[in-house]
Amino acid sequence: MKRFTFLLLAASAACLAVAAPPTPSAKAQIPGWRYCSSAPSGGGNVYFSQVFASDSSVYHVGVSNSFNSFLAARYDRNAGSGALCAGLYDSYQEAADKLNDDAAQYRRAGRDVVFTRWSYSGD
Repeated sequence: MKRFTFLLLAASAACLAVAAPPTPSAKAQIPGWRYCSSAPSGGGNVYFSQVFASDSSVYHVGVSNSFNSFLAARYDRNAGSGALCAGLYDSYQEAADKLNDDAAQYRRAGRDVVFTRWSYSGD
């Protein structure tokens, strides 16, 4: 009888653990798409990343800093500051369209646009 009671209690505890609602501190991660750009003041090149998958839990400043570091190392030390990462767009196409609109706007203003192929791959 003792063994049966123990098994019944263990099974009840397991059911409670499975049925428990998520904790209030758990944040919903909203998936989406982003891209980064850097347009140093004073003219010159404007740099764009690729569109990349992200979600709402990714800290945008960390992504911007990563893009800044890439630009400073690969292209121009002056290009590696002031990057902005746009979005969280609902679809890849929406983000790509916005990136192309931004690039066209800079070209109309006489700036050279560089597509860097940089993409954020996570923390």
